[in-house]
Amino acid sequence: MVLCLNYGGHLEIADAVKKIVQSGVSPEEITPELNSAKYIRARGAAV
Repeated sequence: MVLCLNYGGHLEIADAVKKIVQSGVSPEEITPELNSAKYIRARGAAV
């Protein structure tokens, strides 16, 4: 049996953007490097 899933991570992206805005980061400072490390939950991390 083969099972394939496509999970885009939309919830994690939305949560990361909310955290970025709440922390006071300006839109010009938002880069892929900024949100990947500090704001997006790691795989398997508790909410």
